[in-house]
Amino acid sequence: MFQRIPAKVEATNGKAAAGAAIKWNPDYHPDKGSSSYHPIEDATWSKGEKVPYLALAKTLEAVEATSSRLKFIEILANYFRSVIVLSPDDLLYSVYLCLNKLAPAYEGVELGIAETNIMKAIATATGRSLDRIKADAAKQGDLGLVAESSRSNQKTLFEPQPLTVTGVFKKLLEISKLTGQASQGKKRSEERRVGKECRSRW
Repeated sequence: MFQRIPAKVEATNGKAAAGAAIKWNPDYHPDKGSSSYHPIEDATWSKGEKVPYLALAKTLEAVEATSSRLKFIEILANYFRSVIVLSPDDLLYSVYLCLNKLAPAYEGVELGIAETNIMKAIATATGRSLDRIKADAAKQGDLGLVAESSRSNQKTLFEPQPLTVTGVFKKLLEISKLTGQASQGKKRSEERRVGKECRSRW
């Protein structure tokens, strides 16, 4: 049900001063037991801030690592508790991204991006060849892992703002609405832009 989202995205702690980059603490652990998890103290963002995409990514990474249904529920519940208390406006976006959806099923909204186009976007964003991306995908069986491992090749002239759940959701929704003959090219361009904003935290 869950689509792997690269979790190793940089974020450091503290609120940004005016004009400065927003930074968050990457040390988020939604897999703590529900009795010891505190929705405010264990969250890595503050009340009123947008939920960092890193928090959702680490939540899904923790979910992927467990085979226990009860632990699966506990991890998601911990994350949702923090979102509800600190950033309630991001709850709907978080739920949809967890379901790998952009809207209710009856609206028929689909991202409409072919796997080959995602590979091309990863290749362009990281400077790796498409053949190498395809070979790694065949070997690892997970395009998310390929994107993660390709991050070391990426060169940027400036440090982008950390991604937020709201920002990622709205960008994906925007991509889903692109139509026409040039839509696939536009979608790849937007995919590359989002990919370049994902930064390794190591």
